[in-house]
Amino acid sequence: MVSLEPREHLAILLREQHASAPSALLVDLEPDHLHVDVSGLGTLDLPVTAATAKSLRALGAPAVVGRRERTLHDTTVRDSTQLPASAVRVTWSDDALRDLLVRATEHLELPAGTVLIPELHALLVYGPGQFFTVHQDSEKDDAMVATLVVTLPSRHTGGELVVHHDDGSLSAKGSRTRTTAVVFHADRHHEVTPVKTGYRVSLTYNLLARAVTARDFPAASEPPPQTPQPGGPSALTDLVREHFASSSSARWTGPLRLAYLLDHEYTERSLAWGRLKGADRSRVERLLAAADRAGCTAVLGLAQVQETWDTVDADPRWSRHRWYDHEDDDPDAAYIEPEQQPTDLVDSTVSISHWVNRDGTAAPVRLVLSEEEVCASTASSQLQPYDTEQQGYMGNYGNTLDRWYRRAAVVLWPHDDDVAVRAEADPAWAARRILTRANDGDVDGARRDASALAPFWDAAARDLTRDGADPAAAGDLLRAAAALDDGDLARMLVRPLSVVDLGVEHAGALAELAQRYGIAWSSVVVDGWTGRNDTIRGFSLRREPAARIEWLSTFPALAAALREANPSGDELVGAQLVNRLVVSLWPDVRAALVKAAKMPGARARASRLSDVAPAVVALLLAVSTRASGGADGADDVSRVVREVVSLARQHAEPLLDVLRAASAAAQRMPPEQRERAGFAELARIEAEVLRERLARPARTPGDWALPVPSGCGCAWCAELATFLRNPAAKRRDWPLAEPGRKHVHARIDAAELPVRHETLRAGRPYTLVLTKDPAIFDDDAATRAEDTAQLERLFAGGLLDGQGEVL
Repeated sequence: MVSLEPREHLAILLREQHASAPSALLVDLEPDHLHVDVSGLGTLDLPVTAATAKSLRALGAPAVVGRRERTLHDTTVRDSTQLPASAVRVTWSDDALRDLLVRATEHLELPAGTVLIPELHALLVYGPGQFFTVHQDSEKDDAMVATLVVTLPSRHTGGELVVHHDDGSLSAKGSRTRTTAVVFHADRHHEVTPVKTGYRVSLTYNLLARAVTARDFPAASEPPPQTPQPGGPSALTDLVREHFASSSSARWTGPLRLAYLLDHEYTERSLAWGRLKGADRSRVERLLAAADRAGCTAVLGLAQVQETWDTVDADPRWSRHRWYDHEDDDPDAAYIEPEQQPTDLVDSTVSISHWVNRDGTAAPVRLVLSEEEVCASTASSQLQPYDTEQQGYMGNYGNTLDRWYRRAAVVLWPHDDDVAVRAEADPAWAARRILTRANDGDVDGARRDASALAPFWDAAARDLTRDGADPAAAGDLLRAAAALDDGDLARMLVRPLSVVDLGVEHAGALAELAQRYGIAWSSVVVDGWTGRNDTIRGFSLRREPAARIEWLSTFPALAAALREANPSGDELVGAQLVNRLVVSLWPDVRAALVKAAKMPGARARASRLSDVAPAVVALLLAVSTRASGGADGADDVSRVVREVVSLARQHAEPLLDVLRAASAAAQRMPPEQRERAGFAELARIEAEVLRERLARPARTPGDWALPVPSGCGCAWCAELATFLRNPAAKRRDWPLAEPGRKHVHARIDAAELPVRHETLRAGRPYTLVLTKDPAIFDDDAATRAEDTAQLERLFAGGLLDGQGEVL
């Protein structure tokens, strides 16, 4: 006998207590229960005749489809005519509408006291061949809980309204003599099948639960029964307690949360305790009563479920590689991907992106749940996914199917774990809480809160400031760390940050941290932020170039602000932080600089240097802001400046773009700043390179000689070098076997030589034709002109004196 986990038993009990309602409510109405007036046509006679339906189509417009944020016409999805609510007036008999809404409220299982308000959306006409594929209705109002479709009597076949459910579906065919009304939850998948003959005319309503608010469900007040009843409050309470006391792993004591997935779909707009749909409402009421008795906190969350399934070909005539049929003898037949049948569940991930507290307050969160924390009365595989993706067989992986589902979940956790659970889901909340608590004088309480974060904080807070999610989060975290007055806890708290999270606005908090915990503590933390000691994640020039350059461009301003920050009157604290940041960032910058310098192709090298040059200049500008000889790390900063100059001298011509960027930044800079940050020496190197290049003889007409790339001494490259060096050789027809052709192609492309290469596929071996590009003459002239202009800019910018010496 299979033993069930407590959470699985709980899900079964909740399902047995309240089964899901049928997919839809179907009600027959008499024709005189409502009257429909249409602008430009008058009152509709019922049943609707074909002539009237054609007149309605003439007054309407093609129906549109909502696709995320767009509204468009797509007749492969929806083909019908729509008249807006503003063109239609419907008059109901009071009893008919009231009775219909009462029955709808009961079917939808809405809370007592709910008042449904019908809001006319449109009048729709479907003619022969028209249809609406399977879809869900978009929520047009926060209070929308359901859809009402009223089909007017008419002579037609086909055009059935089919409402799907995991346990089956309801089909409403319409009637020639009676009006039919269908009510279903807004998240139900439904469709209108193609009309075969005649016309189908219907009214669609949004049903709004205006009387329902995002209120708290009351806690259970009655005492537990003396004799536990199967599925009763005591049984559920016991299962909740057992869940948090259980463990399927020897490595930990028990799950931190319990998430019960609901059956219906919700959006951020519609997610509210008082707007739960169908069986979800009664199940949640019972679960909350059990949570209250078990001493648990509860939130209502938006959940996304991703499942990955192994698949097999649905048709046995498919082999792993292709379709097999004895009658298929066409070798040129198009390949058709086989339909895949899911077999075994490989992986499942449940994440929460938004939740609502018991008091109705909501917050965005980011929480991934473990398998041991999740249960459901209805498996996701029984529901309709909102997206799917199939991966075919790829040799050593594949034949899988990914499905994504939107669900809601009630998430429970013990009151004692409240800070830890909320902090993992919303790290910015945790930073604010710790800071507020410490500022209010409860430093011990703030330390207890911080200690509770240690097991998960590195992973949870890693993306604290992702994509500007909370611009104030980094500052709150830095200030909270300082307020703790505990070096170990403070380091744990700020460790997940990256240097790219820092800005000028954080200078004061950074200086306060350094003042409180010392430069040794600060050095370890800064090295973690830059990835130098590889703690969590760090800044690296291998990260996204745009994000890197965006941050580095602000570094000089941050450095200046840090030097001005004087907590407790200590003028050296900020300077010490700047020194450490420069030293800690330099290894990655240096590695990228060396890699760019050694790239053989000028265009590829220029592209790489467009990223690296601003980084080099930013570091030097940070050094130039103020002398800090008395601050710790000053000698290390001087070493960084010397290494920059040394690399520039060693790879002067390949790094000319860096030298140009440095001289542009140093123009009109006081001489002492240039000397301190290395700009003066870099200007001297740049001037030497430019003079050397201009001293070379200019290319004369008819001189086709080209530089020879280094790195290979094979016979093929030797012949290539002979051709490149020859000033009279413009073209070379070279009979060469395939290996040689490939090698020469690769060498030319890697070095970005101005040589066109093509293969004449005649004879044996084929002939490789090399042709030097005539653009070399114009390019050389343009380069000399730019070098001359740049040398003049060095003079004009005050970097060189009249004799060409560096000022």
